[in-house]
Amino acid sequence: MPNLRVEKFYGDDRRWLGSTSGLSSARTVKVKLAGFAKPNGYIQSGTPVAVVGGEAVPYVADENVTTGAGVLAGHLATDVTIPFGSTDTHTAAPVMDSGRVKPSLVPGGFVVPAAEAKRANVTIVYAD
Repeated sequence: MPNLRVEKFYGDDRRWLGSTSGLSSARTVKVKLAGFAKPNGYIQSGTPVAVVGGEAVPYVADENVTTGAGVLAGHLATDVTIPFGSTDTHTAAPVMDSGRVKPSLVPGGFVVPAAEAKRANVTIVYAD
């Protein structure tokens, strides 16, 4: 019997984008899947990430954390699908670190970082 699996494909909700200018220059990063919320089996497009040790991890929004996971590296440019039954701990995904973003539409109740050190790795304009 063949090894079959069922996957659902959703259209990315990219309402969080203020323009498409940063999408073509999004960089591919290794995403550490642990710690991300994965409703419906995927990490949502627009999710803010930090890069620690060469791996994208969930961004820590606490203004007092200005190192490691507390430094914004950008936003996931696409949904990151986790195949049903997968035991993978990492995957590759594009991260947008420049362009325009509507903060009120970023998944997870994102608040634009006030501390300059938290925005040092991005050239994103945040405006609704």
